[in-house]
Amino acid sequence: MNDENKTRSNKREEVAVSDDVAIRWQQRGSMYMNVILTFNTYNDDRNSQEIFDLYLPLKEDEDSAVSLLMREFFGRIADKCVELGRRKEELIKISTASDWGVFEYVTHKQSLTSLGHSCKWYFGTGRDDLDEWEEYLMSHLGFGTDADMSERFSTAMNEAVR
Repeated sequence: MNDENKTRSNKREEVAVSDDVAIRWQQRGSMYMNVILTFNTYNDDRNSQEIFDLYLPLKEDEDSAVSLLMREFFGRIADKCVELGRRKEELIKISTASDWGVFEYVTHKQSLTSLGHSCKWYFGTGRDDLDEWEEYLMSHLGFGTDADMSERFSTAMNEAVR
């Protein structure tokens, strides 16, 4: 491969892919993610956040970015909470920075960022600003179910911080 951009055909659009993206995929066979979990409680070091990296395996026939995260990511987050000695029920935010260029290169599908998603998910009871996906994750995986956010957050306040 050379240093010029390569173009792979996508059903929805033409996706420009640098040699760097192709090389990262070939070396790892997975998509890199940096993850920040924010809790409404502190750990022994007085931190409310946990920061770590993940690699998600990719399939060329992946249905969508959402299906990848539902299959490979959120269950790992629940497991990571246990590993870190943190309660997923106290999780109030998941923030990610991901190598979505690799996802688009491998799957020929739009990434979460291309679909306009912030790659952040918020949780907690008493919030009136959660979307359907966040509510689903709370009800099915238990994220944020013990985090009473009714006095800390309102729609107006969250619009300012999102």
